[in-house]
Amino acid sequence: MNHSTPLLLGLLAALPLSALRLPAATPWADAALPVGDGLELWFDATRENAARTDRALAPLANGTPLDYWHDASGRGRHLHQRVREARPQWRTLGGGAFARFDGKDDFLAGIATERAPWPVATVFVFAAPSTNPGVFRGFLSWNAAGKNDYQSGFNIDLGGAASTNWSFINVEGGGASGEKNLLRQPVAFGGFHTLAVTVESNVIRLHFDGAAQDQRSRKAGALLLDEWSLGARHHENNGGAPGAAGFFTGDIAEVLVFGRALPDGERRQVEDYLAKKYARLIRAAGDPSMPAERPFVAVTNPPPVQMLVPGFTVRELPLALNNLNNLVYAPDGRLFALGYDGNVFQLKDTEGDGLEDTATPVF
Repeated sequence: MNHSTPLLLGLLAALPLSALRLPAATPWADAALPVGDGLELWFDATRENAARTDRALAPLANGTPLDYWHDASGRGRHLHQRVREARPQWRTLGGGAFARFDGKDDFLAGIATERAPWPVATVFVFAAPSTNPGVFRGFLSWNAAGKNDYQSGFNIDLGGAASTNWSFINVEGGGASGEKNLLRQPVAFGGFHTLAVTVESNVIRLHFDGAAQDQRSRKAGALLLDEWSLGARHHENNGGAPGAAGFFTGDIAEVLVFGRALPDGERRQVEDYLAKKYARLIRAAGDPSMPAERPFVAVTNPPPVQMLVPGFTVRELPLALNNLNNLVYAPDGRLFALGYDGNVFQLKDTEGDGLEDTATPVF
């Protein structure tokens, strides 16, 4: 026993401190993530059904409203939305999955049981905004309870002005409040891209698809997390209580937040992981031949009824009857209209043009 004790202490001393204090990622998390030290939040749409299977919950189908998004970091900081109308849709395309936010009221949020006071952080967002109506449309944010995100916590958004392309990335947080664009060159809406934001003690740096962008200075301070939001900002500038605002329009597939400033080598590893993982989704999102995710387009001058199989001609009868749900031909060729209110009408052609033009109540 006396000989084993020094050996045990020696093994513990050899382990990095982070390995002793950090929880393991969930068993259903993506094992391909190359960096785990300091991981605080991890939302991965491709693994959401695996999370639900692990918890004996019903799986999501394409287009299902997303009421709950599980945190894969192992810290249990899950996202949820109790209001049905404010839930984004869980969508699939090109072997990937993502949450689609409508820009009206969709967002997901969480509340911490214990405050996280990070002095520095690294944030990755793999997303595809589709429009920017202005007023700070947010990818994600976090904040101290009752405080604005940009003063107490952190936020990434598309800036205050509306735009027809992705020309603005505003990053704010504790010690760095006030709008500032860190994106150097605009890109078209609709495509998926990786944002990597490194928050150091005195500077915030942005990388876009691995390419260095602009940076902004920052005063040292804590990025306090009591509450966090995905697909929205959390602020109020007119004297009221802060709340959800700046709802995002577009798709978010994966978000990772580390409670430390990753060195460039580790940052590139995570960027490579996202690029490899979503290569098919990136191609599919930019392919106009993919019908599953193309928006519906209204038909010009649509007919009253459109048959989806060949061999039929549709002609409108010159009649106006309420509450009908069936038309039935009798064996002798007479046509009857059946109403779900119990009324039955016999329809007759009095003009000989092949179209029934009168309706006589039967009962």
